[in-house]
Parts: sequence; structure tokens; C-alpha cells
Amino acid sequence: MNKNSPIRTCVSCKSKMPQIILKRYRVISGVIQTGKGDGRSFYLCDKCLQKDEKILKKILDKYIKSVIGLEASNLKEKLLNEQC
Repeated sequence: MNKNSPIRTCVSCKSKMPQIILKRYRVISGVIQTGKGDGRSFYLCDKCLQKDEKILKKILDKYIKSVIGLEASNLKEKLLNEQC
């Protein structure tokens, strides 16, 4: 691992990994977005993205309280396909 690669923590499993391995999400104007940009963000690993939708929603509710009406039915699909 490169000395200069930043280490980030998955909000679900709390495991620390290089930033390039984790997926970055952020909430802007009540909408979950992916990729680079301004704003507070959180990271999820691929293993945690495969979890049950209800578990994933419960985890995300703790970190993104500003999103009202977050639906668990299509949340997992959006996060996996990066259609945020």
C-alpha cells in the first residue's frame, strides 16, 4: 500500500481500508449522490453494499438524517448501480 493513500472507514462494518477501495456517497439537498464533490460524505465497502436493504437503510439513517423519505425498496439498487 502506498504511504500517501488515504485510509477511510466504512460506516457499516467500521473496517479501515484505502480510499480507492471504498465507495463514496454524500447527501446534497436531501439526495444521495456518489463520487467526488463538496459536502459531508460517508464510505461503504462492497461487502456492506450487499447487505439486506433494511439493514442498509438502518445504517444509513444514522448518518444521513437530513434525507426525508428514504425508501429501502430501491436504496440498495441505487447504491450498487451508483444511480444516486
